[in-house]
Amino acid sequence: NGQYILDETDIVILTNTKDLLKPTRTNRKKNAILFGQPAFSSTSNSTNVFSPLPETGKEVELISQILKKAGWKTEVFLGTDATEKQLKTMATGQILHLASHGFFEKKEDTEPNMASAMVQSGIALAGANDTDKRDEDGLLTAFEVLSMDLDSTQLVVLSACETGQGNLRRSEGIYGLQRAVRVAGASNMIISLWKVDDTATQELMVAFYLNWAFSKDIHAAFRAAQQTLRIKYSEPYYWGAFVLSGK
Repeated sequence: NGQYILDETDIVILTNTKDLLKPTRTNRKKNAILFGQPAFSSTSNSTNVFSPLPETGKEVELISQILKKAGWKTEVFLGTDATEKQLKTMATGQILHLASHGFFEKKEDTEPNMASAMVQSGIALAGANDTDKRDEDGLLTAFEVLSMDLDSTQLVVLSACETGQGNLRRSEGIYGLQRAVRVAGASNMIISLWKVDDTATQELMVAFYLNWAFSKDIHAAFRAAQQTLRIKYSEPYYWGAFVLSGK
């Protein structure tokens, strides 16, 4: 009939039935950590695996402006400052937003173990193209996310391609970033199911924060952002890749 599920049904995706019972942990400080437009090549010895993403820099800067107007404290990390080391060593905020390239390599093994499967997906940060690695390799894998402390983080946004993908293990579910973020303790996450358009993604994220910053319903804010984007982009490819999962 020309309608999408989005038009008729309000769906809340949970990764665990415990989300129905477990009380939400709150962080009274309204602070947000935003990473965007990493300098993937920070030295002359580099590859071209990850191409520049100027729209991600625009994305986090606009989001920072929106949140500041709503009374949030924001920290923005761009270019050579958007490093894996920086992310791992700093205290996480109530919002953690990573806008970059995502990567996912499907394993042919039908029963991959957790450790091997969790290093096959992740987010590229500054220095990811460099061949002369120093402290970190610039690739934040799902395995590394497992050790992060996100207990007080209300929302993790993985604004990149295929961040909801992972390797399937029978009876165990998906091994990938979505599992890592949940195990690390975040209450909600926004992840993508396929390769996304840079400009449309930036517009979707800005619309979401505009809605959510001045309201209390995170799910309604995300749904409204998708509906807003549909006015400009009719195809679900542009506005349907991202899903919000959580309480």
